[in-house]
Amino acid sequence: MKKYKALVAVFFIASISNALAGPSEDAYKRGKNFMAVQDYNGAVDAFKKAVNLNPKNVMAYCNLGTAYGRLGDYYKTIDCSNRALALEPSNLTALNDRGAAYLALRQYKLAVDDFTKSLKGAPTAANVYASRGTAYNGLQLYKKAIDDFNKGLQFNSHMPMAFYGLGYAHDKLGHYQKAIEGYSDAICSNQTFAEAYDKRAYAYFNHGKYQKAVDDYTKVISINPKAADAYYFRASANEKLGKKNLCAADIKKAQELGYKESTAQH
Repeated sequence: MKKYKALVAVFFIASISNALAGPSEDAYKRGKNFMAVQDYNGAVDAFKKAVNLNPKNVMAYCNLGTAYGRLGDYYKTIDCSNRALALEPSNLTALNDRGAAYLALRQYKLAVDDFTKSLKGAPTAANVYASRGTAYNGLQLYKKAIDDFNKGLQFNSHMPMAFYGLGYAHDKLGHYQKAIEGYSDAICSNQTFAEAYDKRAYAYFNHGKYQKAVDDYTKVISINPKAADAYYFRASANEKLGKKNLCAADIKKAQELGYKESTAQH
């Protein structure tokens, strides 16, 4: 009799789970549709409904975390990824999303740990090598970063951020020519990559190629006319070229845009 009651209970629980699985999947599909049109708030609502209906819906947790990440709510991404990984410890989507959230929060060591776990399951994932390389840059482990970016680019040679990260790592090591090459490759992959132009300009400046630095800062300004730093550093390059009139005009413009030397980034 006890055995019979236990079987009935199991059957009853299974029946409820199956009954909820359908509506959960429907909500999940709606969430995916919202993601496709970049309606991340709508996606969050749909995926939350999916996991409420079925707390074991791993992919709903994963996608909910991804949606939160798109909205910049990285702590919620981490929470959703943790829930997914509790159900499926080797889920690569959850590992990569949590790693990306840690990266955005500058928790670089935790990001490296997640990307390393992910690469064990997908050793040819180019974007994950690039992400781990970015985390290594954050940890100032530039040689490891270079190795990861090069590895990722072997699997996918069209990743602007990988080329940018490669240039950045070489830049920090004082390898200005290699830095310039990395930034140039990033620009070839994305002609409107303002940050790559900006970093290449600074590398040109450090390499004594002042006119090329001016040209790149001018490109940054054409992409973002409010880039106060670009005006200021273009002034420095023009000063090296002896063009004091252009230098003064750029400094004035930088100040008008709120440039402060203490917050300048390079």
